[in-house]
Formats: sequence, C-alpha cells, structure tokens
Amino acid sequence: MGKLLRLIEREFGLQRHESELLTSCVRKRNWLAHSYWEQRSHLLATSSGCDQATSELSKFCDFFKHADQVVQEVSRRFRAQVGLSEEWAQNLLDEYVRRLAGGESSEEILRDQEERLRRAYFQPLASTDE
Repeated sequence: MGKLLRLIEREFGLQRHESELLTSCVRKRNWLAHSYWEQRSHLLATSSGCDQATSELSKFCDFFKHADQVVQEVSRRFRAQVGLSEEWAQNLLDEYVRRLAGGESSEEILRDQEERLRRAYFQPLASTDE
C-alpha cells in the first residue's frame, strides 16, 4: 500500500490532506494487521475490556469509511486523467472479483488486466505510411 501511495503521489499528485489521510491509513492498517491483537488481546479477558476493544475498532472503522470516500474521489480524478471510463473501471472490478472467487491469484488477474489496459490505452499509433 505504501508503494502504491508513493507511486500515485509521484505520477498524479495528491492534495496535502489526501496524502496525509492515506499515509495515516497505511500506518493504521499495518498496525491493525501486525500488532493490534498482540497489544490488545488482554482486553478480551473482561467484558469492559471487550467493550473497550469494540469501541476502538469501531473508531477505526469510521476512520477507514471516511478514508474510502477520499479514495473514491482520488480514483475518479485518476481515471478521468488517464481516460478510463467509469464503466470500464467497474467492469474490471467485477471481473477481478469473479476471477478471484473462481480461485485465480490476485497477481495473475492484475497482470492480465494491466496488459489489456496497456493495449487499449497505450497502443503505439499505427504507421500512416502507405
């Protein structure tokens, strides 16, 4: 996620508040994925601790929902800048979910989709020599 964020900042730019919010998302996501339960498992021993963990996780959920709205706007700007229609983006997402559910790896699906996008949007102009 951090690499993707840096790529988007470098290639397309982000507003300061977007960059700060998304950087915070990466940090929070990494902490939740790698440290949260190790540091908070003791809370599960009591009902008040469970309430505390639930409250904390609920706040994270609210934060990420807000961040998702920002990401949706950044994505719309990005797609408009590169000329990718909303319909095409939705079709790619639907295909990704369908293929992932069918057992294909995320890497394989994204590689295929990237190649199709390159062919569709970045095909060199055909020679006009006759």
